[in-house]
Amino acid sequence: MKRVFPFLWLRKELWTKVEHAERVRIEGLINSMNHEEMSKFQVTRLAEVNSDIRSHVIDKINQLDTVEQVKIIAAHPSIFLKDKAIEFFSQALSFDSAEFRGNKLLLPISGSFNDSDLQRILTGALENTGSYGINQILNAGAIGAFFSGLYTETKSAPLNHKALWVDFWGKIIEKGFPYNTLKELLIEDQYITPEEPEAENYDPIPF
Repeated sequence: MKRVFPFLWLRKELWTKVEHAERVRIEGLINSMNHEEMSKFQVTRLAEVNSDIRSHVIDKINQLDTVEQVKIIAAHPSIFLKDKAIEFFSQALSFDSAEFRGNKLLLPISGSFNDSDLQRILTGALENTGSYGINQILNAGAIGAFFSGLYTETKSAPLNHKALWVDFWGKIIEKGFPYNTLKELLIEDQYITPEEPEAENYDPIPF
């Protein structure tokens, strides 16, 4: 019965032919599944295109703990779970979770972000306190690659790309996080100007 979810995703037009009693069974099935089954049978993938079951899927996800919710979203990132993805990224408690949540929850759907979404992500990164008051996002070793990917993916989104990224760049520079790959992209797009090389002290008299 659980295989009905990937089947209905492939044959979306059949949902209108599903009888009421069967729809009730499907809703009950969603409520009885654990996070591994929801991922395996692509339940969120179907909910992305089927608004009739979406609220039931959201209700079920809300009953799970954070780790289980993150695993479900990572299995099939969905725009309707965008707010949760942003929240989980912003609340990352470790370097690894920051990188994982950024790359697996946010990047796959980042082309759909608007101004508010991107602002929340960048603000969440700046304000993260993680474990013991230490920012787990900005300090994550490979997070610069994530920000570069996010920058590139959101260029085509309908948002105020330049203002948001220039503001973010200024703030992370103040905090001491000059991610080189992101810097190169900003310079390439002429969002920021390259730094002038410092003039060397030169004494024309050789003695």
